[in-house]
Amino acid sequence: MKIVYSEHYGEDYWLGRKTYGPDRQTYHGPGLDWSFWEHIAKVLHALMPGVHTGLDVGCGGAGLAARMLGQGWEMYGADVSEYAVANCIESMRERVACIDLTTLPSELLSYHGKKVLPSVFDAVIATDFLEHIYEEDLDVVLRWLRARADRFFFCIGTTADPSRGTVAKDFSLRKGTPVPPEYEATAVAGHVNVRSFSYWTRKLQASGFNVEWEPMYQLQRAREMSKPWRETWGWHMGATIMASSR
Repeated sequence: MKIVYSEHYGEDYWLGRKTYGPDRQTYHGPGLDWSFWEHIAKVLHALMPGVHTGLDVGCGGAGLAARMLGQGWEMYGADVSEYAVANCIESMRERVACIDLTTLPSELLSYHGKKVLPSVFDAVIATDFLEHIYEEDLDVVLRWLRARADRFFFCIGTTADPSRGTVAKDFSLRKGTPVPPEYEATAVAGHVNVRSFSYWTRKLQASGFNVEWEPMYQLQRAREMSKPWRETWGWHMGATIMASSR
């Protein structure tokens, strides 16, 4: 198995047809939409007052972006998956670009080519995105993101409990090389750079972001007060980080 951005996130990924491991287990990937985005959108709207325009990178089927649109943000999305963009929520059809951010695009062309999306936004949202970026591309992507907005929300898959099926130590796969067998169960999800919470806060700060600790505490409290959110796989243990550009 190799993880190539433009190839990995196709129809098989979204429809649960990818396999991994020596016995070729099936990976049931994420859905193009998720009803719980409604709750996330309300929390983010409350924690980021004054935001009018936003970009969701790695937006998939644009479920969160559509909910933020419903909260009053002028919302757009970008994803490397042509399948996800072609099958995104109807309200986002003219607002999503199919593009590889590691190529440092100067413009975000909409998928249907009918318009050019804005290049600067009030806020950028990236959920389940940065751990999908090879470390060789990470500095480029973070520099591109930082130039797009003043405020940021990241939810990043981090190291976790091996008893629940995830690795317990940091790992970073090399771009262009086959995934080692011991990491296939994680890499099939597209996770090529799985690190600790402290790694990501240090990395963001070194890349010129200012980690906003007080809003993060408020966000964590919202997570802890919500039973569905606490029990939602990934979101209860991923690193949720709010930041601003310096």
